Amino acid sequence: MKLKCSALVLGLGLAFGTASAFADAVNISLSQNGDGNSVSASQSGQVQAQISQNGSAHSVLLSQTGSANSVAIDQHGQNQSASVTQADGSAQTLNIWQENGGYNSATVWQHDNNLSSLWMHQAGWSNVASVIQGDTVGAHVYIEQQGNNGNVGAVQAHNTNSSIQVTQRYTGQSATMNQQDGANNTMNALQDGGDNNTLNMSQTNTTNSNAFVGQNGYGNSAVVRQDMVDSSSVNISQEGSQNYAEGNQSNGSGNTLNIGQSNGGYNRAVIGQNGSSNYANLSQSGWGNSANMSQYGNLQVANVAQVGNNNGVNLTQH
Repeated sequence: MKLKCSALVLGLGLAFGTASAFADAVNISLSQNGDGNSVSASQSGQVQAQISQNGSAHSVLLSQTGSANSVAIDQHGQNQSASVTQADGSAQTLNIWQENGGYNSATVWQHDNNLSSLWMHQAGWSNVASVIQGDTVGAHVYIEQQGNNGNVGAVQAHNTNSSIQVTQRYTGQSATMNQQDGANNTMNALQDGGDNNTLNMSQTNTTNSNAFVGQNGYGNSAVVRQDMVDSSSVNISQEGSQNYAEGNQSNGSGNTLNIGQSNGGYNRAVIGQNGSSNYANLSQSGWGNSANMSQYGNLQVANVAQVGNNNGVNLTQH
């Protein structure tokens, strides 16, 4: 394979497309054009990195420690990969942009990074985005995929006042989102303009946390589970036909669960709550829709509204 590489590096040396630095206030500015190029960089202190790659089969491996770091990775083409680790800092900013291709991957691991933000954009097909954050306050993750058959995995553990927001457009998308052992956290997911998308969310051992889901299309599936949660909420909205929505809240109190399905038929909804002083609301409009709702515990409230023909609901309260 013919390799073409043009690079400008400030504050450190570059050899065979590989850069490494250990210093305060270090800046990297790197541009590569061609195929099969790679960048590996390690930074500590207050640093900035701007990396741009055009072509196919590029890779970026970046590790940072410190505070107020800024990273921008721009990859154009297919079979690209970007992997970033940020630890033991605060006010980190990370932007990853992968476009004009497919089979790209972006992986981010952040630990003990308060007040940090991550923006990830992937346009193409069969792209994968993975994010793991831990022991962080005020961290925000934004992931957008445009194309078919994308996959997102995002985890926040021991976080407070943090959020995950995922937007996927077109068909065959899947996303798995998890928050555990925290408080005041939020998850938002929108799968828009496509069919046969799947979404799985879970929040465990948390208070004052919320999950929001929006799906547009046919044959979509959304499953949201909250376990050992208090004063939290789940909201699922689906438009179209042959969709499936499931919300489950267990071992908690003062929780709210809302499912709305509209503008279609043959949709199915499942609601389960176990605890006390919980509230469930179900709304379905269309034809041939079905719902199963079960509540166990004290002071539970259920509200069901179905509009249309040939709809059915099963409600159990203990």
